[in-house]
Amino acid sequence: MVMVLGVYLASLSGFQREKLMQEEKSAITDKKPGSFRTGLIMVIIAGILSAGWGFAFAYSQGPIVEIMTRHGAADLPSKIAVWAFALFGAAIVNILYPAYLLTRNKSWGVITGNGREILLCVLYGLLFFIPSVLLGKGMLLLGALGASVGVGITQSAIIVGGQILGFASGEWKGIHGKPRQYIYAAILVLVVAMIILGLGNLISQP
Repeated sequence: MVMVLGVYLASLSGFQREKLMQEEKSAITDKKPGSFRTGLIMVIIAGILSAGWGFAFAYSQGPIVEIMTRHGAADLPSKIAVWAFALFGAAIVNILYPAYLLTRNKSWGVITGNGREILLCVLYGLLFFIPSVLLGKGMLLLGALGASVGVGITQSAIIVGGQILGFASGEWKGIHGKPRQYIYAAILVLVVAMIILGLGNLISQP
């Protein structure tokens, strides 16, 4: 519930920030902005569905690790194999849909003509892969509640980290008042939620 409160405060901050930015854009152009409500609903659905890979990791441990171990794999490669299996479906979607858009818009040249973009894609893949391996190992070390607690802490950390990056990149430049108050409160509440999750897991240990 504390985490839900943090996410709610973050959404309020986003709503207020978007409202201010739309008012500024409207003063310059007549372009109609997109629906914040629709975007928020999509984010909520995505947040719920994102728990799927946590379930996949938790319930794939037995069969996949057992098969990998039987074929002589060490502990770490066995855990990585679980992620390779769990994330395969997501990888297909993230490859095929952009490929469809690039084909439809005839814009493959945007990527093929820019080596920097390809390099950034590779780096992003590594930046996703390495934390996933650490996350998996951390969830196992947390014990019986590792999957739920680990995913909860990860999601909170992603939100907090994203906002810190937003501040560092100038995303919040010129934004004052309620939006900043809400996001500060959201970050504080989410940090408290992570602490509660950690303590709850510690107390649950026999």
